[in-house]
Formats: sequence, structure tokens, C-alpha cells
Amino acid sequence: MSSEILVRELEPDELPQRYELSRLAFGGPAEAPPSALEVRADRIRYGAFDGRGHLLGTATDVFHHRWWDGEARPVADVGGVAVAPEARGRGVARALLGHLLAGARGRGAGLSFLYPTVSALYRSAGWAMVGARRSIDIPTALLADARSRAPLALRQGTAADLAGLSTLRSAVGRLRNGILIPTQGTEAADSFPEGIDGVSIATDDGGDAGFVAWGRGSGYHEDAVLTVAEIMARNPEAATSLLALLSSWRSVAPTVRFIAVPSGLLSHVLPLEVAREHRTSRFMGRVVDLASLVRARHWPAALTGGCTIEVEDRLASWNHGRFELAVDGGRGELSPTTRAPQVTASVNGLASLACGTATPEMLAEAGLASLHDPAAAGLLRQLMVGPPVELLDYF
Repeated sequence: MSSEILVRELEPDELPQRYELSRLAFGGPAEAPPSALEVRADRIRYGAFDGRGHLLGTATDVFHHRWWDGEARPVADVGGVAVAPEARGRGVARALLGHLLAGARGRGAGLSFLYPTVSALYRSAGWAMVGARRSIDIPTALLADARSRAPLALRQGTAADLAGLSTLRSAVGRLRNGILIPTQGTEAADSFPEGIDGVSIATDDGGDAGFVAWGRGSGYHEDAVLTVAEIMARNPEAATSLLALLSSWRSVAPTVRFIAVPSGLLSHVLPLEVAREHRTSRFMGRVVDLASLVRARHWPAALTGGCTIEVEDRLASWNHGRFELAVDGGRGELSPTTRAPQVTASVNGLASLACGTATPEMLAEAGLASLHDPAAAGLLRQLMVGPPVELLDYF
């Protein structure tokens, strides 16, 4: 069946058909929202067609940039993968994903992320489970202790603060892997998101030190919830001051819901031991182009060495085969070789390695790698970049 599938970018007049497929897969209103029918420069919507020109499935490559290894890197964030009921199980999704990966490689993406509805499909296509986006509920009264320790002044944020908040996001994001960088000219960069009732900013002598974007919700009884859509702080004083502000709602909103909280400072000041998990959305990662990932890595300057690695990747042929990994003077290169491999790894395993969720030894334990020469594991371990990936956004 796969030989009969044609995958290409959808034309504007085909977007209503795409929406209908998406509606059947994920639910939604019968009438498409305007955003679903807009041609957008920040993404490609692909369609899979049979020999008669019938739309069988769709997938979207979103052109995001994320902080990775201290730099803004292009990634392929995959969304909207939907297949017509009558065409499921016939290789449509796999054909779409293969085409999407080739296009993502062409624009320089080294990694891909997605939120799966069925992990087995994506695992078979090379993605691996690498993290989770969690929203948590904390009793507002238990934030009250922060009020006595709030050292920074707070002010109301306006649209004029958007550029400054973007700078603050960068200061927080570049220390982590996976934090989204909003593209200029998009709604996320030019305005506060829908549902935000206020943005409060903590300031110190260096300017903006942290901010919280919140939605008040409805009611003021025991079921009232104050929703924190985004919170970031670049020092402990800002984090504590923002929590003090949130605690002031304790008489009318007994619960504060944090949609996603970056690792680090906030996790050290929040009373996470009393947090109740509201929702967990697990995400998967994949290596789009291993060679570009190796070149982009900030390798330790003192590290010199090499190893041969055999990669199994049946969907992205450019990753499949035997390669020589050579590192010298802070630079890494991956080149084809015919030498016997010291390490064999699946592309799923390399995704876990690159995203900081598994060591080479752990991959071997899981059957995702074979360490023919254990001495090579040390160099391969250097592919792990800093802390584990965290996605605070949903796409």
C-alpha cells in the first residue's frame, strides 16, 4: 500500500479537508476555526493521497526554535497527525512522518518532538519517550509563607513589556534544553495569550527579574482556581516574590494551578510535596539528522577521541549505517565508515541519549544499543547535552 501513497504539501483549498480529518480524529466543532484554514509561514501541513487523489491523512511540521545546548536551534515539532478511518493500518502515518523528516532535515532541524496519542506508532518510527509536561495544583494557603520573604517590588505588566519578557525568557531558557523561543511576528511574541487576565512582574536593580501570567477563572468558593499559564524567574528573590503575589488570592481561590513550571529555582521554592497532579502530557523526541546534531554539539574542548557507531533508522535513511564519530578541540564530526562498529544503537536510543534521559549503558539494558566495545560508551555519553529536555508549551 505504501508505494501507492503520495505525500506533498497541502494546497490552501485542501485545508478544509485536512480540518475534517483532524476533527474526526481528535474531536472538535463541525465548523473549522479560522486558524485551521489559514496558510501560515511557520509550518508545513502535509497530506497523504492515494492514486485517485483522495486525502488519506495529514501531519504538520511546526517550525519552532528551542534552546538547546545554550543556543537557539531549529526543531521539528510534529502535530495534527490524523488518518482517515478507512486508511488506518496501511502505512499512511509512516509515509507522512518519513516525508516530514526529510523536509525538516532540509531546513536544518536536528531534533523532533511530539505529543503522542499512540506511542507504539511513533516508537516504531524512531521516536522515544523523553519527558512529560505536567500541570499541578497547590493549595493557595500553602504559598502564604512566601509573603513574609518577598524581597522584590511587583508591578503590573502591559503590552509594552513584551520585549522585556522575551529577554527574560531567553535568560531562563538558555540554561535549559527545550524551552520554546517564540518567533517574532507570531501571536505568542506580540501579545499575551488568550485567557490571561494579568501579568505581574518582579523587578530588582537589574530590571525585570521574573514574571507570572495568570488567569483568575470564575467563582470564589472552594472550587475556584487561579491558573498560572507561565511563570519564570532568574533568581530566588524573584521566585519568592511571585509566589507571594499568588498567595494573596488564598481567600477567594483556594487552588493555584501551575500549567508548567521550569526546572530549577521555582521547583526549589514551591511546596511540591503537597502538589496534586492535574494533568500529565508525555512527549517523545527523535533525532532528525544525527550528523548535524553532532556538529552542533558544544563538545568539551579537552575531549579528543573517536568511535565507530552503527545506527538503525529505517525511516530516515541518512541516519542509517556505520559512522565514525570523531571529536577534537570542541568540535565533532560524523562520517560514513566501513569499519566494524564499537557501538550499535537504534535511533530511538540515540533520542534518549541526546535528550538526557538515558546513558549508553541504560540503552544497552533496554535493548536499544549494544556496546561491543565498552570503552566507546564514554565518548558516546558526551552526546548527552546538559539537563533532560523540558517542554513547557503544547503544540
